[in-house]
Parts: sequence; C-alpha cells; structure tokens
Amino acid sequence: MFKIVVYAAMNRIYSCRDIESACKRDINFMYLLEGKPAPDHATIARFLSLHFSQCSKKTLAEVTGLLKDLETLEGYIARLKEYNQKIHTCGDRNSYSKTDPDATFMRMKEDHMLNGQLKPAYNLQHGVDSEYITWLDVTQRPTDTRTLIPFLKDMEEHLPFRYRDIVADAGYESEENYLFIEGNGQVAFIKPNNYEKAKTRRYKKDIGRMENMEYDKERDCYICSMGKEIQWVYDRKEKTATGYRRTTSVYRCGDCKGCPRKTECIKGNN
Repeated sequence: MFKIVVYAAMNRIYSCRDIESACKRDINFMYLLEGKPAPDHATIARFLSLHFSQCSKKTLAEVTGLLKDLETLEGYIARLKEYNQKIHTCGDRNSYSKTDPDATFMRMKEDHMLNGQLKPAYNLQHGVDSEYITWLDVTQRPTDTRTLIPFLKDMEEHLPFRYRDIVADAGYESEENYLFIEGNGQVAFIKPNNYEKAKTRRYKKDIGRMENMEYDKERDCYICSMGKEIQWVYDRKEKTATGYRRTTSVYRCGDCKGCPRKTECIKGNN
C-alpha cells in the first residue's frame, strides 16, 4: 500500500477514488500490487489517515536524503562522462587543446618568454632530397623520436622507390629507430644525442661515464679509473610508449668503500 500511495503522489494522483481507478487500469500500479487485488477507496483512505500520516515526516526526511544522494551520484556520473570524453579525445597523447582538440601541447623553439611554456601545436615532418622536399607529414606527437618510423612507412607506401640512406638529427635517435632502419635494409645516419657534449673536456674527464671506462668483452665488465671491476648484475626489461620492448643491462661495482675518487664517480642516485 505504501508503494501505491507514493507512486500515485509522484504522478500527481491524490484522490482515493482516482488511486483505486488507477490500480484497476494502470499497468504500473498493477505491477506494484504484485498480483494482489486492487484496494478500494475506503481502504486507501483508512491507510492514509491511520498509518501514512504517522510516518509522513520520517518518510519525507528519508526521501530528501535519497534525493541528495541521487544528486551527488548524478554529479559523479557527469564528471565520469566528461573524463571519458577527454580520454577518448586525448587518445595515446598526454595532452590536447580545448580550442583545437587535434593539437597537442608542445615546447616551441621560439620561446620568447624563456620559460619553456607549452603551446598547442602540430609536429610537421618533411623529407628532403637534394634540397627538394620529397615528403611531408603532420603528426600530433610532441617529440621527433616517435615520428621517424611512421614517416618512413608512409613515404614508402606512396612513393615508387625507397631511399637507402636515412639522415636525421639527434632528435630522432633511439634504439627502436636504429633497429627498424637496419631491418628495413637501409643505412642510418643519425646524429647521437650526446655528440656535442661528448666533445667537451668535462665529458671526456668524467670518470663516472661508461664511455670513459675500459670494457672487457670476454668477462663482460667495465674497469673503472681505480682498476676495480664493474660487473653485470641483471637485465632490466622496459616497454616504450610505442610498444617496443627494450633490454637494459645494469652493471654494479662490488665495493666502492674507501675509494678516493668515489665523489667524482658517483653522483646523486647513480
């Protein structure tokens, strides 16, 4: 009976005779009756005066609390839909512009404020042969490293020939790019990231860098400036954003205690 009265009020049916009529004709009221016979108007009036009036305030308080919870839940659902939409728009990127969803926030070379400010932009890639632009591509990726392989694949798909020598600057250097070019039967001429730094005196005298240590290929270990062995410990498996699986070998010195050059060799968390 309580369900019948509440549902009738929700549909703006307040007369006992109208509620009785609805119980006999409306399928929604019949569902609430759960197969029981429809009550007459006298029974409904008696329930309202003897039972419902005694708990009306308590019911109103519970309904108010329920409505508050529903309002909070609707707010969470709206925020969840907004987050899902943003994730869908972002895709495999880490950002996008609200005014131009296809643009990604990137660091510009022309930084007039000198604060490294990010701005929405596109990454334009172009291939040049004998001073002529032979291919173009516009990507959403903020760095050049992940653009080389898609650029080469797209170029080979449309051009009737394939270039043997691939020349690129330091921004395209990565193990994945090297292996792809080699596996594709091409030759990579990519400037190393540390090319300019490696020519400095400070870099060459840094005893903590593996490039400045002697490597024993047979024993697979490095020899530091003090003659101690830095041996292989384990291989670390990593997966890049493109899905490429990379293996990095970790080496460690057995004992650095009491070494007079320890502060020169080990810096920070190294």
